[in-house]
Amino acid sequence: MTTSDTNSELLVGFIDESIDSLLAADGLFVALEANPTDMEIVNAIFRPVHSLKGNAAYFGFMKIKKLAHTMENLLDRIRNGLRLVDRSVIDVLLPGMDFLRTMLGNVRDGDTEMLDEIALSSMLANIENLLGAAVPEIASTILSKKDDHPLSETEQAKDSGNPKAKHEKTMRILEHSLDDFLRCVGDLLGVEEMLRHLSRQINSGVETSALSSGIKEVVTQFEGISKELRSKIMEVRKVEARILLQKAPRIVRDISIQSGKKINVICIGEEISIDKSYIDLLDAPPTMGWSSRLSERRTANRKPEPSLFPSKNMQTTSS
Repeated sequence: MTTSDTNSELLVGFIDESIDSLLAADGLFVALEANPTDMEIVNAIFRPVHSLKGNAAYFGFMKIKKLAHTMENLLDRIRNGLRLVDRSVIDVLLPGMDFLRTMLGNVRDGDTEMLDEIALSSMLANIENLLGAAVPEIASTILSKKDDHPLSETEQAKDSGNPKAKHEKTMRILEHSLDDFLRCVGDLLGVEEMLRHLSRQINSGVETSALSSGIKEVVTQFEGISKELRSKIMEVRKVEARILLQKAPRIVRDISIQSGKKINVICIGEEISIDKSYIDLLDAPPTMGWSSRLSERRTANRKPEPSLFPSKNMQTTSS
């Protein structure tokens, strides 16, 4: 394996793991908005952003590193009690997570980190405003065309290890699943040896009755191994529904704010395993067709307003 191949594999692993960790943070932000003094949630958000900052710098993705570092500074102030969590903080950091995932996706597809430089500049400015610091003079740099200035050594190293072809889909496999595959392969090799033995018997003119018994035994073993192998393959393709359901708090929050409706979300069944191909089919924002008079009815009946944010169960499952 060449150095370029190794770098490409490391890059793919970095991108996939980073996107997964940032996706899980969406539900944590919604939980934090409901419990702004919960430092465990803040720390759970801080960790993937901090890791992304360091790893992005290693691969030469300096714009990703810049945004992650700026978000990390704001989160660090919250951790140290220098900034209170309110809606303005959540409204900035949540889109910041979207930006980071978009930038990682662009890199995965062989594009530049950020296609909309003006939007990136605005996002950095919004976070800097919350930090209470002046926005760095970055406009002249990020708005200049790539061809107007030479690449830095770091950017050249990043480009050399970044394949132009689109990133192939990958899956994570547990170690015990690989062990099961290897065991099945070993069993198949045993069946192969049995077939070779039967072939030698045929060539030596062994009686048909003896051959028939041996063939039945081989077929029985092969059926059992192939059935087990199919089952193991299907299990490998299954992932927990948590990957899909962890997006619900963020989606519901956005819908709630846009529609002005109070929505409570409770997710159950995160431990259920489904085929990975169905995740993309089900991964679509829900639509809301509830009556706009629902809140008025609740008030008239003297019922409490539903919570805008997840319940305690939802916070636990999102973390």
